[in-house]
Amino acid sequence: MSTHYEVLGVAPDAPVDDVRQAYVRLAKANHPDRRQADDPVRKERADATIKAANAAWNALRDPERRAEYDRSLRPRSSTSSMSGASAAAASGPPRRPPDWEPSGILVPQVHSWWFRLLPVVVVAVVLIGILVFSAYATVQDSTGPNAAPPSTQPTYPVGSCLLVAALDTGPKPVPVNCGTGNSAVVSSIVDTPRPCPPDTRALPLDDNRTTLCLKSSG
Repeated sequence: MSTHYEVLGVAPDAPVDDVRQAYVRLAKANHPDRRQADDPVRKERADATIKAANAAWNALRDPERRAEYDRSLRPRSSTSSMSGASAAAASGPPRRPPDWEPSGILVPQVHSWWFRLLPVVVVAVVLIGILVFSAYATVQDSTGPNAAPPSTQPTYPVGSCLLVAALDTGPKPVPVNCGTGNSAVVSSIVDTPRPCPPDTRALPLDDNRTTLCLKSSG
């Protein structure tokens, strides 16, 4: 059986103004003048709703009658609460999901920081491996079968002399003793394509990386 609060659709602690407004809405919606076109079944339901609403309003509009009615509800509420508590006690404490079950593995606290440090160690090992592999590949490139052969270009240090005639006719400069006729002195060496000083003659070598700057030895 519904309580007066349930009939009016209000909470048990609702103020009296809210109770009155709920009663007025319910009375207007089910008034006989609005139900003249309804079939007998609907009229009977509306009359029953009006009677229940009137009884609820009469019991709840007066503070003393409402307090007495609330006291009459307490045994049922207490019984319901006790029934719920008994059911909960019978069912026992709620079981945790399987994911929460302990694994049974105990890790000493003194070693637990190793597990937190493990990802950092793994990353460091991977980085070191990459660096070692890169260095090994560089060495292999410079010493392997596909490595560029060492330059056979003769060296011409600053102050050495070259035969001027060979500069125009031969494929490579010809070193000679300084003072030899028709010779030139290596005054400086620059990286190709940097220019030589204005008072010197530029002689690019066939390595395409070095330019000799020559001056007449006379």
